[in-house]
Amino acid sequence: MEILDETLVELTLQGGKDAFSQLVRRYQGAIYAYLYHLVGDYTQAEDLAQETFIEAYTHLSQLKEKKRFAAWVRGIANNLAMNWIRRQGREPLHVTSDLYVQSVADETRSDIAARRELQDAIEEAIWRLPEKYRLIVIMRYLQDMSYRQIASFLGVPASTVRGVLYRGNRLLRNYLHRFRDERGEQWHHVSK
Repeated sequence: MEILDETLVELTLQGGKDAFSQLVRRYQGAIYAYLYHLVGDYTQAEDLAQETFIEAYTHLSQLKEKKRFAAWVRGIANNLAMNWIRRQGREPLHVTSDLYVQSVADETRSDIAARRELQDAIEEAIWRLPEKYRLIVIMRYLQDMSYRQIASFLGVPASTVRGVLYRGNRLLRNYLHRFRDERGEQWHHVSK
């Protein structure tokens, strides 16, 4: 049986060293996905996630409703991300990563170039999604979170997560079909 957040918060405040570690393990994927969604940079999202949990631990006694830990830590992450974005003078609009590219030793240069083009199309498709779809798509596919985990973290019913993910997938699929139609057979070969 899973220990409730409020119990882990209380144990942490009473000096239980492992209790906060359990909270971190429970929410680190969600916080990372949320931050990545906001800043669009993997390394920066990792740094901000660490900073988020340090801030949460340091200020845990200020949490009034202990059962709302997820929403509270999400708020800390949001504030840190917005401060970082302001300091950078930028918006969370694009991503550069190798998430979708798997290196294969015997690939030709054209295969590698085509895979990179596909990766760029997928990343662009994700970042073209309206914000209400983007976060859930990132949490589900990049962090491999379950519907229940996403719903718990965002404070919405799992049915809402399913619906948003369904519509987000349709938008992604439509965009990628347009990309395929523009690129023709070369893209079809790479996407297998």
